[in-house]
Amino acid sequence: MAEYPNIHSFKAIEIYWTLHEKLMTTKDQDEIEDICWKMITYTRPALEEQKQYNDQYKQAAIDNANYFGWEYKERKEMTFVTAEPFKRFAIVCEKKGNLQQAIWACKQAISLNLTDDGTKGGMQGRLDKLMKKV
Repeated sequence: MAEYPNIHSFKAIEIYWTLHEKLMTTKDQDEIEDICWKMITYTRPALEEQKQYNDQYKQAAIDNANYFGWEYKERKEMTFVTAEPFKRFAIVCEKKGNLQQAIWACKQAISLNLTDDGTKGGMQGRLDKLMKKV
């Protein structure tokens, strides 16, 4: 029988989610900006670990299905990394009048395929609106 991956073995994801919890509880704009920046710096390694976690989980599920004689059923991959820190960082920067930094955050999120920010237009729509302001 194969073991499923332990999320605590993925340090970048663990740090990212610790910061995410802080982000969801603070109201101070400077603290939000700081937390978002830290999360953004962990995004690439956390995305790599997210892929590793999902690959390991899938392999364990396949191995266990074979071991027990079950039919393997594909499941949706776990998503630990989101566009949230990029979105919140862009909002804070825009409020401070730093449109170039807000634009940078949107472009970074898009380049990492983190486009769903919970709005209809997503990060691309947010970027388009910022570009019109410039």
